[in-house]
Amino acid sequence: MLKASNKNTSPCYKVMVSNIKRLSSLFFLVLIYTSSFAQLDPQTIEVTFINWVKVLNTGNTEKIEAYTADHFAPGFIEFMTTEKITNMLLDLHQRLPDMQIQSIQYNDGYKIAALVRSDENQSGLMLNFMKNHKIQGWSETDIDWQWKTNDKSDQQVVIHFIDSIVTNLDHLNLAITIGNSDSILYQKNIGLANRSFEIPIDERTRFNAASTSKIFTTAAIMLLVDQGKLDIEANLTDYLDWDIPQTIKIKHLLQHTSGLPDIFTDKYWLSSKINLKSWHDLLSFSDLNNLNFEPGARYEYSNTGFLLLGLVIEKISGQDYFSFVQNHIWGPLNMHDTKNARSSDIINNQATGYTNVYATLNTDTNTINFNQDNSSSALQTNAMFANGLSSPAGGCYTTTMDLFNLIQGLINEKLITEATLEQFATIQEIRSFRFDVLRAYGNGFMINQVGEYIYWGHEGSLPGANSGLYYFPSSDLIVSILSNSDEDARKVLNSLVEFMFIEE
Repeated sequence: MLKASNKNTSPCYKVMVSNIKRLSSLFFLVLIYTSSFAQLDPQTIEVTFINWVKVLNTGNTEKIEAYTADHFAPGFIEFMTTEKITNMLLDLHQRLPDMQIQSIQYNDGYKIAALVRSDENQSGLMLNFMKNHKIQGWSETDIDWQWKTNDKSDQQVVIHFIDSIVTNLDHLNLAITIGNSDSILYQKNIGLANRSFEIPIDERTRFNAASTSKIFTTAAIMLLVDQGKLDIEANLTDYLDWDIPQTIKIKHLLQHTSGLPDIFTDKYWLSSKINLKSWHDLLSFSDLNNLNFEPGARYEYSNTGFLLLGLVIEKISGQDYFSFVQNHIWGPLNMHDTKNARSSDIINNQATGYTNVYATLNTDTNTINFNQDNSSSALQTNAMFANGLSSPAGGCYTTTMDLFNLIQGLINEKLITEATLEQFATIQEIRSFRFDVLRAYGNGFMINQVGEYIYWGHEGSLPGANSGLYYFPSSDLIVSILSNSDEDARKVLNSLVEFMFIEE
């Protein structure tokens, strides 16, 4: 099983959660837990905690709001909003007025525990900090809650955090599955799969995974490499007899460094999808001989490259793309709810996509402009943005459980060897074509690095569909999230990454 070779095998976790609930216990326990790789000053933590309690005890909206703006982490404020944080703290004050710190039980620079009494109200509280001493969130908990440092406990802390996030954020629509290389640890389904008929999301709800389903193509390529049938260092023209620049290698397609223009242009959006007979027709929207840059010189995300990888899979295997992934990936890994389809197909348990994005046509230039109106009245189905049909570049329908099974199967060598997975899940850095900044990607995987920690997988997004699938090797955690909204999955993933891998 592939593991990251980090010196510290435990991720930089912090205990935080914003799940506020009433519990009965004699004392009020406050636990602040901070990043394990950046020790905070114990005295600063204690002073900050004392001042936080003093501000809460005022019950003054303006003071609590000002304290929130000054002392909470910017990312957390952006995620929750100052108004919502203030209101939740005022609610906490109403239930626990005039809190009195009884004693500091523990403070080692990583965490602090204190006993606090509030009249006859009894509860427990957890509060966490970023390593710049900014508050990242809070939650009430049982008084006998104790921090443990073994791997299982680390995973439970992350799950506690995720549960609090998805429980307290308003209007979420998503499904989430979290587990490790051995088992599922957490599942939750929130919101509606269909608003018209008020059908709730459940564990069998199929979502459009958008580009997260590129990972199926990556898995198929890895399988062919593992079988010795494909060399990613070889030229694309070694496998396809097409009029394509001979300098493009298979690895360039995997890394989005081929220079091939993307298919999603004005020409695509202005076309009728009725004429698409199969996913192969999508290649007509890209000019395969008009490269944006020399292959390998720059990075630019290109769905065209993954369509060509689908053709390579068909050429080598002698099967059509979806028959190959069904027979060699979905079937063996028990991914029974994953399927390819046209957006017009009737799909059992399908989630309808909802978006605040709208498109307008500039008749002078014959181009499409995309805009966003986040008001609730602007919400609509994403029918006008549907990609038409599933392809090797994305658009498959699946569940969080099926995506979880895929990653678990990969890391447990059910499909490929550890050596092959390591080859593909190795970070590559290259400058972006359009923005001239360093971009990190793997061979078919999105790979991110924060300090010495990495996590890999893929994300997908289109109006009304948002998803993410990642493996965190340092903690052996698989996180699978699917949403039928514009950005709910991304919100949760960004918050999780900030929680686990905080930088200054």
